[in-house]
Amino acid sequence: MVYIPGGSFLMGLPENEEGREKNESPQHKVFLQPFYISKYPITQEQYQIIMAKNPSHFKERKLFGKSSEGGKRPVETVSWHDAIEFCQKLSIKIGKPYILPSESQWEYACRAGNNYSFLFWFKYYP
Repeated sequence: MVYIPGGSFLMGLPENEEGREKNESPQHKVFLQPFYISKYPITQEQYQIIMAKNPSHFKERKLFGKSSEGGKRPVETVSWHDAIEFCQKLSIKIGKPYILPSESQWEYACRAGNNYSFLFWFKYYP
């Protein structure tokens, strides 16, 4: 988990932003208390341990013609309700409360202190 210090930011996009969706306005200031967020996506393996199932469609990874088990890949094909249930079961197993981040917490963490309209995250796989 990564600590995100509290603060404020402008959530949403300005009315004149190219490519803006209707639900991304009006832009407004949001204040957040400090929180923690997972540094990594939940893997298929982690989801399987907690939920006793793996709904993912991409269970095998092919890279440079070689196949590998998908357990380290992010879990996908999970509904919001599934994610809530995962957090509840994880909380019981670990003994600490886990919840999904709110939309404002997610955007604040992703922006990492800047106000760019689009954020690009790259990971290099050697």
